[in-house]
Amino acid sequence: MTDELHLLDRLGTQLDPPDGPSAALRSRVMAEFVADGTLPHATTPLPRRGALASWMRQLRSPESTTRSWWLLPGLAAAVAAVLAGPFIVGLWPEGGPRTGPAPDSAPATFAPGATAARAVDTSVFGKAGSDRSDYMVFKSPETLAADKNVTAVFAGQVVGFTQGRALSGDGLEQKHVVMKVSVSKAIKGPDGDGGFAYVEMPQPICARNVPCSTVADFNKAVPTGTKVMVFGEDATEVAPAGGRFSNNQAGRPADARLIQPTPQGLLFESATAEGSTIVGAYEKVEDMPIGWHKDLPAGINGLATRLKAAQIDN
Repeated sequence: MTDELHLLDRLGTQLDPPDGPSAALRSRVMAEFVADGTLPHATTPLPRRGALASWMRQLRSPESTTRSWWLLPGLAAAVAAVLAGPFIVGLWPEGGPRTGPAPDSAPATFAPGATAARAVDTSVFGKAGSDRSDYMVFKSPETLAADKNVTAVFAGQVVGFTQGRALSGDGLEQKHVVMKVSVSKAIKGPDGDGGFAYVEMPQPICARNVPCSTVADFNKAVPTGTKVMVFGEDATEVAPAGGRFSNNQAGRPADARLIQPTPQGLLFESATAEGSTIVGAYEKVEDMPIGWHKDLPAGINGLATRLKAAQIDN
């Protein structure tokens, strides 16, 4: 087995054990690509080695808080056209591609204000971030918000998801969705564009550049009105060498700022049998350091108040 195939196998095992539900799908995809010549035999170097991974490295500064975790899916994609999720994300959700409404299904009508929490399904975001060695883990929301690379911290309500831009080249393509947020509290950075913020996330890819999670899946998984907290960085507007962005302004008004969340930095308020709690899109809150566990039943509003009190410097 080549180094690249070994790496894919190792990465896949980190995200899902050898006997896990995604293992069979991963094996079938690998076998299919070898059979049709997309992947060579073990003694032949892989074509287009690391093309997308190289682009992803150029998209982020060496000190970026999201650095390696965002690269993980790109490297896998260069091997077998399986991309993530930022930041950005995992190899694929359980059970492979989702089925449901058309990918361009619109979110429900949004009216800002108090809404009862509904359950959020974070599986649409994929699994990247499950290997903590791939990024800096912050001990608390306050330390993450204070990090110099985090340029935006805000709370609000989800308006909905729309199709974003795609990074492509040399046969590889990473599509993104954009989450529109009605900002209620800006803790760090500008208040948003016209009271809204636009958050970019990659769509997990199953194989052959086909997303496992469609725009409709995101809108179903995270209902309109869901409370959200984002810790993020400004997304690049210039594609790296060898790649290009398609529809660079997709999902946002012209020249609106685009934010990419950090691995710990995309949090939603989700309903539970007892009331509500905070859940992480990429990293389970219960798996984060203890500083993240304080007053979870207080929800996103409680967390925003806590961060405001910490007086995070811009």
